Parts: sequence; structure tokens; C-alpha cells
Amino acid sequence: MVNLNDSISTLPPLKIDGARREWVDIAKAISITLVVAWHVIGRTNLINEALIFVRMPLFFFLAGLFVRGSFNQSWGDLLVMRISNFLYLFFLWSMITHFVTEGGMALADGRALALSPVYTIFLVPPLTLWFIYALAFAMLIAMVVRRLPLWVVLAASLILYAWSVSDGSWLDVIFYERVVRLLPFFILGLCAFETLETLVDRWRLFWPLPLALFIIVGLYVYTSNLKQIALVTFPLSLLGIIAVSLVARFLQDTRFAGVLLFIGGSSLYIYVMHRLPLFYIHAATNRLAPDFVKTSPVGLAVGLATVAVIVTGCAVVGRILNAHRISAHLFRAPWSRPRQAAGAIGQARTVV
Repeated sequence: MVNLNDSISTLPPLKIDGARREWVDIAKAISITLVVAWHVIGRTNLINEALIFVRMPLFFFLAGLFVRGSFNQSWGDLLVMRISNFLYLFFLWSMITHFVTEGGMALADGRALALSPVYTIFLVPPLTLWFIYALAFAMLIAMVVRRLPLWVVLAASLILYAWSVSDGSWLDVIFYERVVRLLPFFILGLCAFETLETLVDRWRLFWPLPLALFIIVGLYVYTSNLKQIALVTFPLSLLGIIAVSLVARFLQDTRFAGVLLFIGGSSLYIYVMHRLPLFYIHAATNRLAPDFVKTSPVGLAVGLATVAVIVTGCAVVGRILNAHRISAHLFRAPWSRPRQAAGAIGQARTVV
């Protein structure tokens, strides 16, 4: 039988300077941009809503690619260097986000700041930063089951996935169901890189076909009862992951690659920081812009421009902060090793 630990440990590392790593970072750039777009545009655009079938599954799949080497470490190293680092980032940025956003508005309105979200942070994770917390759970689960046959782990995760989606709810899902729903994609990310790499190298020029198919089918499924059927939604998410990977591999050979690599390499900074400016942008637009403007083509254009500004701004600011010894601890725990500027998937890198 195939062993999950063997499946991970026998995967060859990606070359540091090889083209094989670049499309993965470009896929990260696309992934984080989709996440920011969801938070900026939200439910005012149907396509943006239907992208829920790929947005976080892709995020978790890519996280699996980037942490697979961690499972060759001892329990102590994994807990101290990886999982505790995610918990540190989750707690730190949850506090920063709460006090900068809600605290700022409370101060402006002359009212007391509610502290209940601080007390319940690990029981009811804030929707803004739940991915980092969920990733710690996913790594812990994968470490526990790493010596089981791979097919058993995947089968169990898919059964839980099917249970999770059976109610047809995709927008308002509690935290622990989100972990269950996204765990299969994390596990696939741990062990499916070589297969995906072969596919994207061979078929990258045909990316419009799977991308168009995903969007068309995704819109249909999202607006129907099919979204509660795992045999429909799970393959649809896999199609979305493949489509984005093909797009990323195609873009690797274009003039846009440098910008996308910059964004992909800054995804952690963008993820933890983007809620800060967005909170006040939303506060301003909710007071100034009528609803019909926000749902109009003009509103969509403004939203997309906002996405570009926030993604770029957070990437630049994050890199500046990370370059200094003290402020770098905003992005890694004091006890963790500095992440490498470039490296193989699975080496000591901060994921997101």
C-alpha cells in the first residue's frame, strides 16, 4: 500500500532556479488576488460568488505544496517551527486587525470597544484570518494520519467533505466545517505535485478551455441544487485548480511573470494586512455610495481597481516591514527560522 508519509518524503524538491517553481508562485498570486477580490467585491457579482468553488480549495492545495517537506520533521520540530508559527500569526494579526479596525471605529464613534471577539478568538475564529488557523489544524491532522495508507486518508477526508457540503451552504459556513471541507485539497497538495506539473507543462496553451468550462459550470452549479452534491462540487473544484495552474504556467512565459512572482512571494503579507485598509474603504463606501452604484459596472470597475491597489500596497509594505529585524516578527514567530527568499517547495518557508 502507498503510505502518506512515503508519498510526501519521496517527492523530489523543486529546483530553486528552475522554471518549475515559478508557476506555483504565480498560482499563489492568482489565489491571493481572488481572496482579496472576494473581500472587496463580495456578493455584488455572481461570478465572484461562484469562484467560491476554487478560491479557498486552491489556497489550501497550494499550502499543501509548500509544506510537504515539513512532514519529514519530528513532532517537536513540526509543532515548534510550523504549527506554533501559524498560531502565533493568527493570534497576533487577529489582535492587530480587531484593535485597528473595530478599535478605530469605536474611538471615532465615542463608544467602548467590544472585547468579546478577543476572548473567543480560538473558539470562534474571525472570518478575516481563519485560513492561518485552519492551516494549523490541517497540518496537525496530516501529521497524525501520515502513516496511514494514502487512499484511506483521502477516502475519509472525502466522506467528511461530502457531509459538509450536503446542506448546500457555501457562504456562511462555520469554521470547523471549513476545515473539513478544505482538508482533501490540502492532502492532495501534499502528494500530487508531479502529476500536476506534467499536466501544466504539456497543456498550458489550452488554458482557456478548462477555465471557460469551470466558469460556465461553476455558475450553473452555484445557482442550482447541485451545489450540495459532493460528486459535482469536488470535481468542479479540481477543475478550477487545474485551470488556474494552467493559467499560471502560461503566464510564467509572459512579461507579466515578474509582477506575479512578486505578488505570489508576498501572499502572506497581503493576506494578513489587506483587511486593515479594506475595512475603512468599506466603511467610507457604505456611507457615501448608494447600493445601485456598488452593483453597477462602475462599482465593479472601482472594486477591481481597489483590489489592485490593496494587493500591490500590502505586498510592498509587507516586504519593507519584513526587511527589518524587529518588524519581521510581524510575519514569523520569534522562535521560528527566517523563511528563505527562494527555495524548494516544502523547505522552511512561511506559507500563505
